[in-house]
Amino acid sequence: MEWKTVGDELKKLSRKLWAEKLGVNSITSGILGGSAAFITIITSRFMPVLHLKEKLMYIYIAMAAFVTVKTIIDRPSMKEAALCGDRLGFKERFITFLELKGKEHKSHIFEIFLDQLEEDLQNFNLKKTYKIKINSKRTAAFILLIFLSLAAYFMPSASADIASEAENINRDIRSEALKLDEEAKAALEDVKDGEIKKEAMSILDELNSRLNKTYNYEKALGELQKAEEKLKSLEDKAYKNNLRHMSKIFEGTSLQNSSLHVSLLSGNIPEDMMEQNFPISPEDRDKMLENLNNIEEFKESKSIKNEIENKLKSGEIKGKDMASSAKKEIGEEIKLAEELTDSKEKLAAKKNMRDFESREGDKKSDEFSFGERQEGYKYGENSSLNETQEIAKGQGMERRENNDALGSAKTGENSEVKENANEGTIAREDNSVENAGESEVSSVDSRANEEGSMIDKGYSEISGEKGESRTMESTWLKYNEEGIEGVLKAEIPMEKGSLVIDYFQQLKD
Repeated sequence: MEWKTVGDELKKLSRKLWAEKLGVNSITSGILGGSAAFITIITSRFMPVLHLKEKLMYIYIAMAAFVTVKTIIDRPSMKEAALCGDRLGFKERFITFLELKGKEHKSHIFEIFLDQLEEDLQNFNLKKTYKIKINSKRTAAFILLIFLSLAAYFMPSASADIASEAENINRDIRSEALKLDEEAKAALEDVKDGEIKKEAMSILDELNSRLNKTYNYEKALGELQKAEEKLKSLEDKAYKNNLRHMSKIFEGTSLQNSSLHVSLLSGNIPEDMMEQNFPISPEDRDKMLENLNNIEEFKESKSIKNEIENKLKSGEIKGKDMASSAKKEIGEEIKLAEELTDSKEKLAAKKNMRDFESREGDKKSDEFSFGERQEGYKYGENSSLNETQEIAKGQGMERRENNDALGSAKTGENSEVKENANEGTIAREDNSVENAGESEVSSVDSRANEEGSMIDKGYSEISGEKGESRTMESTWLKYNEEGIEGVLKAEIPMEKGSLVIDYFQQLKD
């Protein structure tokens, strides 16, 4: 059996005390962090909390950091271990050992004391004897918080759905922003004007930052539009800068005081000067070509130099020639319009798709069947060929012999409807009948035959107000103003979309 020394036993006890402090600190931190997490989760059930998972993760990271730091700071000393060992039955012998051990000259009595202490330790397991003490009530509270937090987290909530939808939209926007940033900055690599390039980069960085914090498509499209306007302004600035650089061509020539030179210096060429010819003498032409080669801003731009050289060699130059060269240079350098337009189209398409997918869709009614009056079918509407009439009123409707409505209906002896009604076809007759009275909006009870099965029991829900029905008239007027886009803004179930579009196309035709 290995001989136990006082120092080794105190170190083992010290490590156990450290483990105890780790457990206590973990429970304490767990209660504090768990309470914060529980409050955050409960809050998210009643109001949208974005990035809930990330917030909970930060809370748990903070808990772990707190436990780690506090446990390191609270590391037990040898004195603390000695005092703990004395409480286990050694009656201040360990603390006495530490005091005597620190002295330079150890007496014979200390040697006898140490031998006796170590001999007693051979039959005593100091580490196993000490029991770790953790408050059971705190432990129970910590476990309870964990279960409550998990239950609250998985509890269905409209607020959580809203937050999740916003996060998905933000994820789409961030993805598109990343692609746009990469493509746009690659397009700016050829920009030679350092100031313009720096400003364009700043606009793109600001746009990327704003898009990363955006959680709806409308705002993202607005940010793209703002950036596009800023870049257009920047292009105008670059155009004016190029004109000012071009003015250096006329230095030392007879055209130095011409109206064209003055316009170039101002950065703007008037419309009436665009078609005006400015004759160039051979001497002026040579000097202008020399000046062109010495313009620092155009040294790396072969396209603009070649174009101006060709114009100068012709013996005359127009204002539009200078404007064209300046704009061409910008067109070759700042190529961001296409990237921004592409991003706007993609986000607009995603917005339209998400809006369409989030519509309520078809509702099913177990009571809706042929051969009986439907009183639970709350919403209804009807449209006539020549005018729209209110017919959906009262709690339930009477059977109508003449029907000019959209859909299958009891229509007297109309054989076409009888034959095709079960398939859900559109049928029309001569006129519609309006039932008097005002009450809650109800459906128009109708049936094609005395009995028979219905293939599709879905119906499209439309809005209604007390005392009157919202018929197709308002939607038809909107269609005349906005086209089919206005119709699609209504809550149209996905599977009925083509039917509605065909219906409006037929009305228009």
